[in-house]
Amino acid sequence: GIMGIYDESDLNFDRNLVTVPDIDEFVEDYRRLVDICADGAMRSYCFQRLQMLDSAFKMHVTANGTVENEAQSNLLGTDFYRTMKIDNHIHLAAAASANQFVNFVGEKLEKEGDTVVTDSGKTLKEEFDQAGIGAGHLTIDAFNVLADYSVYQRFDNFNSKYSPFRLANI
Repeated sequence: GIMGIYDESDLNFDRNLVTVPDIDEFVEDYRRLVDICADGAMRSYCFQRLQMLDSAFKMHVTANGTVENEAQSNLLGTDFYRTMKIDNHIHLAAAASANQFVNFVGEKLEKEGDTVVTDSGKTLKEEFDQAGIGAGHLTIDAFNVLADYSVYQRFDNFNSKYSPFRLANI
C-alpha cells in the first residue's frame, strides 16, 4: 500500500507532507531500475567500481588504520559503543558490554578508590594516579578493549585487549 504523511492540524488530509508518485510513475521508475540492473555492461562497470573502492579502502586502512585508531582513542568524553561484545567462545569479557565495563570501572574508582588492590598495598586510586589516568580518560576508546580486525588469528593482540590502557596492573 501507499501511505501518506499529514500534519496533525490538517484534519481533512488535504496536503500530504511527502510527494508520493502515482502507481504509473512508480512502475515506470521501477522498470527503469530493473533494466539498468539487467544491463551487462552496467553490472560489469559497477562490479569493477566496487572492487576498486574496496581496494582503495583496504589501502587506506593499511596506511592509516593505526593512526586513526590512536586519534580516536585520545578523544575524551566520547563514547559511541553501546553494543555487546560478540565472541565465539565464552570469556568473562563477554559478560558485559564495553560501555558497562567503563561505567563499572568509573563507579569503582569513584566509590572504592581507597580499596587496596595490589600485593604491595597500593589502592585503586593510586594505581590510576600512577598511570596518569583521571576520570576524564574513562572512555571505551581510551580503554582500548574492543575487538577489531587486528585480533583475528592473533592471540597476542587478542590478549592485550584484556589490559586496559595497555597496563597490566589495571
